Amino acid sequence: MLALVGCAALVLGACAQSNTPTEYNELTNQNFLETCTNLYYENVDGTIVPDEPTGDTVVASDGPSASPAQCQCSYNVFVNNMSIEDFTKLNDDLKDDANAWNNVPQNIRNAIDDCGTDPESATTTSTEPSSDTTGG
Repeated sequence: MLALVGCAALVLGACAQSNTPTEYNELTNQNFLETCTNLYYENVDGTIVPDEPTGDTVVASDGPSASPAQCQCSYNVFVNNMSIEDFTKLNDDLKDDANAWNNVPQNIRNAIDDCGTDPESATTTSTEPSSDTTGG
């Protein structure tokens, strides 16, 4: 469970400021999956799939390695519960302080935790986003 939370922190922390997303979209999803799973992905007709031909091309040898289902689940939790502005603020905060994850509302952290145990059911988890989901 802790590994998945760490993965989320690393995924968000890995985004460069110049690549800060302005909306949740296929590219944001692809970048999240690549960093979280440590595999390259491609967009095939609007579907994000592992890069062909092998599907196991490693992004970085020492990166996170959560399962694709766990990572997609985590991404869905962010999409359903956190504005893109708060998502990018969390990204910025995590660059400076890994403990910034503790400022994320408990319902979102719980849903991310659920991704580690049951990614299929956790993807349907949705809560009302608060106006300030990062606590800052």
